Amino acid sequence: MKILVPLLVVLVVFLMVWAANVIYCDNLTAKHYDEFTTCAEDMNRIWWNIVGWKVLKYSNDYAEVYFYCETDGKLDGGVVVAYQKNGESWDKLRELASWSKHGSASDGVWPYHPIWY
Repeated sequence: MKILVPLLVVLVVFLMVWAANVIYCDNLTAKHYDEFTTCAEDMNRIWWNIVGWKVLKYSNDYAEVYFYCETDGKLDGGVVVAYQKNGESWDKLRELASWSKHGSASDGVWPYHPIWY
């Protein structure tokens, strides 16, 4: 019993931090979703079928966006892309595949994938 209480406290704190981060990203996405429509269209030419995205970080000149893809109606992969603001458009700085069913990351799904799938 002595070890159960500290474990529960650690678990609750972890879940609170994780939930706060997800809520923060959802708020950024709600505010800035439309700004990255063109970026998603560009990503469709490179990656699979982009079906949505989450804004992870955002400032006046820098943003990180998580794009998620699907094939045959099932989530198939995700990529985090960093952008630099250039006038009215966003220029891609770098991208990092966070998970894919077709590669070495097939066993993990990043926590920002949409929950409705």
